[in-house]
Amino acid sequence: MGGASIARGWQDFELTDIHDAVTASITYVRIKATAGFGAWLEATTTSGIRVLRAFARGLQANYAAVKSGLKLLWSNAHCEAQGKRLKFLN
Repeated sequence: MGGASIARGWQDFELTDIHDAVTASITYVRIKATAGFGAWLEATTTSGIRVLRAFARGLQANYAAVKSGLKLLWSNAHCEAQGKRLKFLN
């Protein structure tokens, strides 16, 4: 039972790190902030958690688009949502 408890503790630690990283990324998107994004991305890329590294690598692969998305005031989210809705209904 002790081993399961230790494993559960590591899972909780990872979930906390994942939560913190995702919350930070959402904050960057909501406030359209680019300051600090590069440092956050670098830290996430070198994270010990595989899921976070994969997420960061995906952002790095599209870094120019992500950075532009944080800078620009307009969004095509509404168009994307309508497109997905039409595909779903089809």
